[in-house]
Amino acid sequence: QVLLVPEERLAKYPLDKASRTFLSERGVRVVEVSWVYPPLTDSVMNETKVDSQTFGPSEFIRLHLWNLTDYEAVLYLDHDMLLVGDVTPLLFCSYATGLYISTSGNTSPLNLGLHALRPDRAVFDALEEVLMKTEYEPESGFTAVPGRNTWGMVEWVGVQRGSAHAGLQGFLYYFFYRADEVVKSALQKRGRKGAPAAQAPRCKWNYSKNFLIHRYYTEDQGTGEKQPGTEFKVFRCDFGPLGRPAIAHKIDEAMMKFLRQDPER
Repeated sequence: QVLLVPEERLAKYPLDKASRTFLSERGVRVVEVSWVYPPLTDSVMNETKVDSQTFGPSEFIRLHLWNLTDYEAVLYLDHDMLLVGDVTPLLFCSYATGLYISTSGNTSPLNLGLHALRPDRAVFDALEEVLMKTEYEPESGFTAVPGRNTWGMVEWVGVQRGSAHAGLQGFLYYFFYRADEVVKSALQKRGRKGAPAAQAPRCKWNYSKNFLIHRYYTEDQGTGEKQPGTEFKVFRCDFGPLGRPAIAHKIDEAMMKFLRQDPER
């Protein structure tokens, strides 16, 4: 396990010796990083601060995951995730292919809760460079090309800005899935033709109240009856033996029922 913390000169509450010893005894390696976020354009700084669904510019400290080059592969999970099954396939896949693996969110093209990746200093440097250059436009998203839209697909809804888009999950979607010439140039001058990425099935790898959200989109909130014209919004999560989830992020009634009945739990 790895804990990313800012260098002591940057830390508001530096880890004391006792805390470091406590973590070390439990197998946690503390890695100090040189910035919580690099110099940002005013638009990115302002939007990230005012977006109530983000945690401010400190979210960008997670970019240092790509600089953990002592490791062959890295898996980041939010603290509120419950491991229900084997997650090593994510690590093996990223290590073997170099793919940055994430999932979508219920209301966003990319969810910040899960990242599997193969660390690469060249990609890290490109991420840092692009983040320092990009602007955030409320009607377009993160972009270094004025007016170029970098929104993505939200299931059951279509192309949307998405929740928490002014934070890291919006930036990562732009960099890996909506790359412009600025992103491509930053990668190419470091010897990378691109930054390969793929999204894993959310039902299996980042279940987040999927059933509850599906009901929200398909049922009348007052009567519970099916809304007309929503037949195409199919609930795809399979809780059977072959489709059992590996990670539960947000638990709803359907997931709770599965956890109570699953003999492996």
